[in-house]
Amino acid sequence: MVHNVDVPRLSAGSVKLHTRQFGTSLKMSSMTSEEYKKSVMQAKEHILAGDILHIVLSQRFERRTFADPFEVYRALRIVNPSPYISYLQARGCILVASSPEILTRVKRREIVNRPLAGTVRRGRTEEEDNMLGNELLMMRKSVPKAYNLVELGPNDVGKISKPGSVKVEKLMDVER
Repeated sequence: MVHNVDVPRLSAGSVKLHTRQFGTSLKMSSMTSEEYKKSVMQAKEHILAGDILHIVLSQRFERRTFADPFEVYRALRIVNPSPYISYLQARGCILVASSPEILTRVKRREIVNRPLAGTVRRGRTEEEDNMLGNELLMMRKSVPKAYNLVELGPNDVGKISKPGSVKVEKLMDVER
């Protein structure tokens, strides 16, 4: 695993995209509010029954825009400089994605699972950056979430790995 790699530090900026041509309201969601609430209740039932340990419920929102997808990608690189950002154009589909976490990487025969348990803005100085990192480690919400993710990661990876080969190398590590 690679940690504390010296990468160029990019600060967030701002970009003006002409996305409001059709108004600011969302035009379509993948489910109604009632359907989402029903999904939450079903998820709780599955957790209580022991069928699943963890679930992330989400829904898709869409709105019409004439913004160029590659310009959206370029804008994301400026306003949210992320180490994991991608632009994929295939027949009938364009994907623009940005994430601060690696989540899972497979390289050769090694699987790295590194989800984020919390985030905080970067400091303006190295001292402020370290202070914010220490505060993140102490946040009551981040600590239980980190332990939950550490429990889930080896459980998931262990299903396809050699017995005894899964190990947690670092716990509660602040990545910059």
